Order: sequence, then C-alpha cells, then structure tokens
Amino acid sequence: MLNDIELRGAFYYPACGTDLQPLLRFSHLTDLFIYADPQERVENVTAEFQYNLSQPPFAGRLEMIGQGRYVSESELGRTMQLPPQMARRLHEHEMARRHHFIEPRPWAWEFRFRRRIDGIERDLRLLYISGEGLATYSAFYADPTTSPLLLCSIQTCWGGVDVEEALEAADGLHEEFLLHFRGPRIWIRGNWVRRWPLFETYPPREEGQWNRRVQDYTGWQCFDYERNPVFATVAAFATEDDELGLESETVLEGSGQQSVRFVKRQLEFAELEDFDAAFVSPRPYEHLQQRETPCAIYQHGDGALPEVLERIRQLAADHGFRRIVMTGRGYEDEGAYFQHWIDDQTSPLYLEVRIVHDLDLADQRGWHL
Repeated sequence: MLNDIELRGAFYYPACGTDLQPLLRFSHLTDLFIYADPQERVENVTAEFQYNLSQPPFAGRLEMIGQGRYVSESELGRTMQLPPQMARRLHEHEMARRHHFIEPRPWAWEFRFRRRIDGIERDLRLLYISGEGLATYSAFYADPTTSPLLLCSIQTCWGGVDVEEALEAADGLHEEFLLHFRGPRIWIRGNWVRRWPLFETYPPREEGQWNRRVQDYTGWQCFDYERNPVFATVAAFATEDDELGLESETVLEGSGQQSVRFVKRQLEFAELEDFDAAFVSPRPYEHLQQRETPCAIYQHGDGALPEVLERIRQLAADHGFRRIVMTGRGYEDEGAYFQHWIDDQTSPLYLEVRIVHDLDLADQRGWHL
C-alpha cells in the first residue's frame, strides 16, 4: 500500500488520539500522516475528527473528504510486532499503566482531508492504525535505510508524570527505541498541562541526536475526552549536524522593482531605523508601544498570511511606506503568496521577513525538506 519513498516522507504520530494539528502545521512538508493508537475505535475517531473540524482553528482550514475506507492487514502488508528486547521493555512500561489495556477490535482506516490556505488546496492522506505506537513504527520502518521525515510524541503524557518520564526522559523508551531503529529527521516533542515541558527537563542523552531546537509551536490545541480544549507546549528538534538544507538568507524578486528578503535573524530595536514600518507579533508590539520608535509599528494580527500582506499593502499605500519589515507568523504558508504579492505593482518596494527558527524558513517559503 505504501512504498519506501512515501514512508520516508511521512509524518508518524504514535499515541495520537484525535489530534489534527499536524495536518494544519505540516502539510507543506508532507501529504502522508500515519497515526497509531490502540485505545481508539474507528467510530470514535471519525466522530471526533468531524467535531474537531467544526471548531477553531480547523473550521475553514481543513475538511474531511468522505468517510474514508477500511484497510485490511493484508493490504497494509505489515505485522505489528516489536523486536524482543523492545517488547520486554514496553511490556514493563504497560504493566505500570493498567488503565491502558483497552482491547479494541484491530483495524486500520484511511482518511482523506483537504487543507485550504486562502486559494491553495492540498489533498492529504491520514492512515489511522489501531496498533501500539512503537510496534507500528517497527512494522513500517524495520528497514534500516527507512525512517519517517517527522515523528511526533505529544500525546504520550495522558497517563501522568510516571508515564511521561518513562517515555520522554533522557533514558526513556522513545529515545532508546529511536536509537535502536533509524530515527526521524525531525522529532516533534511536547506535552500537555505541565508548565515546564519535558524536552527541557530531559534533553536527549545521545550527543548530537535531536538536540537542536529548530521550531517552537504556540496554540497547539486539541480536545480532551470531554471535548474541552487543551493546549500543549511543543517544539521540533533536529540532529546537531542537520542544517535542513535551508539558506539563512534569500531574496524573491518581483516583475517590477519589488522584492522580498527572508533573513534568519531576530529583529533588533536598532534596526528599525532602516524601515518605514514594522509588523510584529503581539508581545513585541506591546513592548514597542511603550518606547519611541524610529518607524511606524503595527501588530500583524491573527489572520492568514494573505490577509496580513493585503493589510501591509493598504497601509503602505495610505502612508507612503516603501521599506517594511515583518516577523514570521502563523501556520505554514506558500512562497507563492509572496511572489504574487511582489508581482503586484501596488505593493511597497521592499519587504523583509525576519525569521528565528529554521523550520519557519520552510513554513514561509513552502520549501520541502
């Protein structure tokens, strides 16, 4: 059903529940999401997906296409079994979580989604498997040359602090497992409720392995089993020597004199004098409002990138702004927006986009890792 090329480009999410945030945030990097959770039944997953899609931030951005289809084990072509040494470790861990033993009828279901970002649409596949997360990983990625592009371990803390530490600590099951197999290129780690995320308390013990923080994610919202909104503290990590193939500075040229420059560097106060206006996120906006600034300061708001760019264009036309700087923001967006924007002769001559995290470069340009 899935070839090695598809598997190597996939987003893998064990203990996923019904979290759809990855489909909002990573559709520019992959169109295949593999979920694995033995505690869910397909009827519940479908119902919760439909409920989530009717709520912010999913409504209008993501929709389910049809009801999906059943996938047999023979079609999957995989047997969900762990290597013996991992099976023993996992069994000890599971015995400490007696409430976890829910035995649903085994199933796999392929869902189809459509991601919408302004005028751009992406068709996505989500393969949901009612298998234990690590056993399912080993079934798909037993080949030492194959691993997912992205792996997510956010929902693993529902069992309490002891469960979190068993999985996420420096000598935890996740890291031991990923070092046993070939690990992902990007590891998205996080947890719910706790004030201090475990990825800060327990950095990876293996030197150079997933210890370079390349992105933070805010507003990662899901719903608990009573459909109450809950938020996670989430960050993405790459290995120390993986530069992700992204330049720290690049320029898009318009059909006229307009241009957009992407710069991986934090915007400093002293640099504001080089611009006519700056568009920033709420926290620096509040801080800058208390100071006398050498340029006009605006908050770029919560809208999609096309809305922000249109607002910049309008304010530039009203006030004669020619050089503008903005900080990176929002969910993933396509570089096509910027190219279309600067091809419009009514746009200001120069826009500089300041980016702090590596993956924001991919987010803003629509690049693929």
